[in-house]
Amino acid sequence: MKEQFIVNGYNITTNPKFQNKRYGITPELDKQLGSLAIECQNKNNKKMIGKLTELIIQYPTVPLLKNFLSVAYNSQGNYEKAI
Repeated sequence: MKEQFIVNGYNITTNPKFQNKRYGITPELDKQLGSLAIECQNKNNKKMIGKLTELIIQYPTVPLLKNFLSVAYNSQGNYEKAI
């Protein structure tokens, strides 16, 4: 099965890692993203915001980390910072 299609000039792919190079997602960070997505939703994980902040400093071009930080703030009830 072909993993990439071109429709009206747009590339459509089934590869979830197609943006990794564009955003500077390293293989090491890529391995962490799945668990980060789950951990940021845990309202009892008080260390998550610090962990995500450190990762954002290390990988400032990765917007997914900022989304996770927003989810972590929201999960912990800090809606102003989530926004």
